[in-house]
Amino acid sequence: MATPAKTSTKILISLVLSTAIFAAFWPVLQADFVNFDDPQYVEASRISEGLTTENVLWALTRPHPSMNWQPVTTLSYLVDVQVFGLKPFGHHLVNLLVHSANAVLLLWLLDRLTRSFWRSAFVAGLFALHPMHVEPVAWISSRKDVLCLLFFLLSTWFYASYVERIKEGSETGGSRRSAACYVLALCCFVAALMSKATAVTLPFVWLLLDYWPLERFKISATSLRKQVSGVWPLVRGKIPFFLLAAFFAGLGSYLLAKEGGTQNFGDIPLSNRVVNGVVAYAKYLGKLFWPADLSVFYPRLSSWPTWQLMVSFLLLFGCTTLAMVYLRRRPYLFVGWFWFVGTLFPVAGIVHQLGGHAMADRYAYIAYPGLFIAFTWLTVEIFNRINLAAPVIAAMGIAVSGILLALTNLQARVWQNSETLFRHALAANKNNAVAHNYLGSALMRQGRLKEAEQHFADALRIPAEFPFAQLKDAQINYGVALARNGKVDEGMNQLFELLRKRPNDEDAHYGLGLILQEKGDLAAAIEQYQEALRLKPEDADALNNLAWIRAANGKAIFRNGEEAVRLAERACEITRSRTAVMIGTLAAAYAEAGRFEEAIAAAERAQSVARELGLREVAEKNQQLLELYKARRAYHEDQ
Repeated sequence: MATPAKTSTKILISLVLSTAIFAAFWPVLQADFVNFDDPQYVEASRISEGLTTENVLWALTRPHPSMNWQPVTTLSYLVDVQVFGLKPFGHHLVNLLVHSANAVLLLWLLDRLTRSFWRSAFVAGLFALHPMHVEPVAWISSRKDVLCLLFFLLSTWFYASYVERIKEGSETGGSRRSAACYVLALCCFVAALMSKATAVTLPFVWLLLDYWPLERFKISATSLRKQVSGVWPLVRGKIPFFLLAAFFAGLGSYLLAKEGGTQNFGDIPLSNRVVNGVVAYAKYLGKLFWPADLSVFYPRLSSWPTWQLMVSFLLLFGCTTLAMVYLRRRPYLFVGWFWFVGTLFPVAGIVHQLGGHAMADRYAYIAYPGLFIAFTWLTVEIFNRINLAAPVIAAMGIAVSGILLALTNLQARVWQNSETLFRHALAANKNNAVAHNYLGSALMRQGRLKEAEQHFADALRIPAEFPFAQLKDAQINYGVALARNGKVDEGMNQLFELLRKRPNDEDAHYGLGLILQEKGDLAAAIEQYQEALRLKPEDADALNNLAWIRAANGKAIFRNGEEAVRLAERACEITRSRTAVMIGTLAAAYAEAGRFEEAIAAAERAQSVARELGLREVAEKNQQLLELYKARRAYHEDQ
């Protein structure tokens, strides 16, 4: 083993590494929230209330958002909101700081394990600056990935300390500090699992590290029985970790199934899941060396071209064979390869399918360090065999880092907002129905209805590969966009068509109610909202829209102050009074019911929340209504 680097050198390189990370990723600090999961994770949930005792208890005891129990991640969002509010800069900054900490920790951990500082530094540099890692850093909703790896690495650090103490104990007669290191490793493992359940693979990674570089056992030509007897004590020492991994894996699967986060196996045949997994593994491997056409969403196909499947299979088979053949002579290949294969398996879509995507950049965040280790150690060995001068090797390493920094900086710019994100996804794959839908939603929010309508139409023209990929939301959005563009009958037909296929779809009923309300057919709109609420009583949007009709419609026949108050109060209760528009509706309902003091208080609250969220027009509208309520007059449309 090489002599460990001086602490001053490690600190200096750590600072250089952190500086390079900020140079590569600085565009994300100027990015907005995106409309892909961010509203559910931060903006439109109780997270937006910040750090309260009630919310801390909720984070520790309830899954969020609606399917995953990840309390450490949820608590981090609560702290963000408490410190930064709902300004995206602070949330992005935290992701970036955690990523920087992960890169530095990976450097120090590998140096500690291998006593090969410069190789460890290059691995950390590849990890820090690879474009595939832009998604988990730039996407606020991917906080769970960066946090999970942070505790994953910290747990491994304490595991390495535990192993060192065990070795010291065998030489000195015992070390009490080993128990403390073991407990700390266990605590960090639990924190990793509570950040994201994919940390279940950590004990298996430790078994790989036990072989190399920790060298706690050797694989030789002895009998299989002796081999197993040599490994069993190492497995036995990890039993608490394996039990925790099994518990969290079961808990995660249960919550995902309960909330509909996974697809039924009947929807996706096992053969397709296996084929997709094989091709996805090969694509992850390919994007390691050629990170082109990166996308926030990769559409899943019902079948892959035969040649692509065969090439993918041969590539995986070849890499696995090489790792096995060189098991003893080049153990880093075995360890690095199976780190990659093993940590990626829970999210490869073979066991269960998390949505309609074929793969995701963020899934490589924990898996890629294994490949970086194998690639770096092999490359240095080759360079040493051909006697390449150290300055030349260093220059090549700097050049590679510079190229990755530039590519990552360009990819980080893609995440500026929802429009840039999904336009880039469509540039990578024009047959991406999900990207068309989310881009259309972003454009409709900006009032660019013609463009939005076209993207919704494009989303529906792309053949659906599986039932769950039919993009019901795109059809609803398309109908609403058509109606807002003056094609009311065409828009309604889209919703009627969807309801013929899915008569109990609450979102379709809500969308139809929205169109009918804008058309002015209030009686029919009320029926649709009521049906949506029958199917989904907690639909805050339907409650709010129906409350507005009952409170503020210009025709007295549709108004009912008491019913409006009941509906609006329930909508605000569900959204925990964090939605300015719904608080404004409650104010109008109070006024219609003659409860003007409460109307004034609600309008002031709506104005305050709107200003806090930067909704200038909503704040101005509530100021106007506030004056009306102070004059003890209710607001009615068309007055």
